[in-house]
Amino acid sequence: MVITASQRTEQDSAGGHRIYEEIELRADKSIAKPEVVSF
Repeated sequence: MVITASQRTEQDSAGGHRIYEEIELRADKSIAKPEVVSF
């Protein structure tokens, strides 16, 4: 059983902010490949 939750937020108010967060939860309660990118 694999639960994948991805959230993407983009804002172009003060110059362009991009936040991309991907969290993958596995059956062994481990978090794989969490990535947060902010510009």
